[in-house]
Amino acid sequence: MNRLMVSALALAAVLTLPVFAKESKWIGPATGGSYSDEANWDNGVPGPGDVAVFDSATETSNTGKSPDCGSLGLTIRNSAAVTLNMRIIGSGPFIKQGTGELTYKAYNYNYTGGLRVEEGSFVLTLTGSTMSNEGLSGTKSKTVFSKTPITVTDSGIFKANTWNSEVDNEIIVTNHISGVAIQSNGPTTWSGSIRGYGDFTFANTYEAMKVGSSISAPGHTVTMTAPNWNWKSNQLSGVVDADLVLSMENDTLQITAKSPSPGNTLTVKSAKIEMSGSATWGGMVVVKNGGK
Repeated sequence: MNRLMVSALALAAVLTLPVFAKESKWIGPATGGSYSDEANWDNGVPGPGDVAVFDSATETSNTGKSPDCGSLGLTIRNSAAVTLNMRIIGSGPFIKQGTGELTYKAYNYNYTGGLRVEEGSFVLTLTGSTMSNEGLSGTKSKTVFSKTPITVTDSGIFKANTWNSEVDNEIIVTNHISGVAIQSNGPTTWSGSIRGYGDFTFANTYEAMKVGSSISAPGHTVTMTAPNWNWKSNQLSGVVDADLVLSMENDTLQITAKSPSPGNTLTVKSAKIEMSGSATWGGMVVVKNGGK
């Protein structure tokens, strides 16, 4: 083998080496810093395949270029409270790691990847708005993450701090440490299907939550709690393929199922209703296959 061929093979080997993700730590100001400003990072602006690290409370500005997930994805690892005011772009996964809370406050039209919450909490904060690639949708407001699945795993929590908005994503809870996986902190309609691969809790801390689609967690228990408000227009509909625990305190839950007929019927694998104080509920619960 001549030297020219050896050199060509060596160059090809170098060119095919995998590209490893870099970690870059935020060193910018606590408020008003641009995500796309090189001076705000110790190892350059994190891009596709990278990990953006935040060790202190930070709120970014809404100026500059958007955080880019590309096709490889982008990971945010924060141990303190962080607020992103920038739209993310790309088709790769947007991954939340770290024990801190990450709040997302941007209208999003161009992101086509999926959200994955692995640690801490991801807080979606919008008011009567949309995050879909369809743009604003008038009076029927939707709060979505480009209609791609939202996956909650490990110790992650997906929170919706929304007001008169709709989350129409499919939400998947898998390999989750027992406890709250989904939390509704405002009058929100959850119209996408919710699938669980283990026990989890769906918590509501405010009024007027509506769950209008199916909850499926065969062989597992889904606990729905409402400890903090006297609900006036909570609605739970559809089919719950799980062992369902409804935990209510001084609350009113109206079951308004659309399917199966007749209305005001919720079909579950098993049901346990825990009520205290002045809690009431209306409608009918049907237990499948003569369950408990």
